[in-house]
Amino acid sequence: SDSWRWDTPSSDDHSCGMFATASLDGTILPGRETSVTLEKKFDKKTAGQISSDNVGLNYRAVMYDTDKGVADRKATSVLKSVQAATYGNERNVFLANHDGAPVSYSLRFNVTGKDGDDLFRKAELEFRSSGITSHRYTLDGMKEDAANSGTFIIEGNGAEISGINMEAGECLATSLGCSFFADEAIPDTSFYNVAVSVTDDATGKCVGGENFIVRSLPRKAIKVTPECYIYNGKHFLTLSDASERVSCQWFDPDGRYLGEGYTFAIGDDPVLGEYKVRVCSKKDGALVYDSLKVVNDLLQKSFKIDVATSRIYITFRHELQEDVDVIVSTTSVKGQTTHLPKGQKNYTVHYNSVGGINNVVMVTFIVNGVKTETYKLQ
Repeated sequence: SDSWRWDTPSSDDHSCGMFATASLDGTILPGRETSVTLEKKFDKKTAGQISSDNVGLNYRAVMYDTDKGVADRKATSVLKSVQAATYGNERNVFLANHDGAPVSYSLRFNVTGKDGDDLFRKAELEFRSSGITSHRYTLDGMKEDAANSGTFIIEGNGAEISGINMEAGECLATSLGCSFFADEAIPDTSFYNVAVSVTDDATGKCVGGENFIVRSLPRKAIKVTPECYIYNGKHFLTLSDASERVSCQWFDPDGRYLGEGYTFAIGDDPVLGEYKVRVCSKKDGALVYDSLKVVNDLLQKSFKIDVATSRIYITFRHELQEDVDVIVSTTSVKGQTTHLPKGQKNYTVHYNSVGGINNVVMVTFIVNGVKTETYKLQ
């Protein structure tokens, strides 16, 4: 029979060190399990920090072979860390090659428990390591994040990044982050266990791993309104409304990352199609994805604005044959709708400019009940 000892140091931001040990005499047969319970009391301040939003307890369990009555650290059999990752609050772990020769590693990601697959429908799980991008690697069930170098999106259980060739003594900083989708309100707190195993590619043996506790917290839905508008002949993507402070990342119809910001210019001759925006809460990292279409100027028109008289003159190349409404918004008044009768080329639209700032006017066309284009006039 083997005897084992667990050293379990606390490693939150405020304290560290061994807080409990336990020994187990006996043999654990393959496929069987045993449990050891260790307890630690925290002071009121630390307990409050651990239970507060976006803060969790990180602890490590180290198992030693003590056949000879003395813990031999060189014969460590298992090293496990449990990290708490809430929304975008990622946790750092080091991947190290302690061997005296180069080694190739694989990392496998599994969400344990009967509801494990739900995590990939409810959240975006990301593995990050800027150092790994300088290595050769193969992805299975994962993809590179187009917007963030050194970040990989984990798409399902059993996802793997393999062929990470590391030199002797090399150490890479890695982290796991989880951002829950908030296009709808999240009513309850829920927990998921994400197990990350490290395998030696040459031997196929598991040489380490980490277990992450991912937690979602109740929150309101994030409501956003992405739009495209045209100003001086150039197209712009913009987030015209958001229910809270957010950051935005924009992607073209082929999924390529364009850039970030509430407003992003895509030029005077953009690729037509469906663009996507990834909206991230600055409060807790919760995510919303939305999309919008960039289309041709199907109606072939030109504008002239007279700010002094609050009039917009619209000239179409051909007589209008579509059912068209024009919505005019200013900084003080939104949603003034004018219907354009068919069979004409020239139209005059009046709008209310009382209280307007900077003379900015947004003109949106609704063609046959569908919003097609928005123009910014000044």
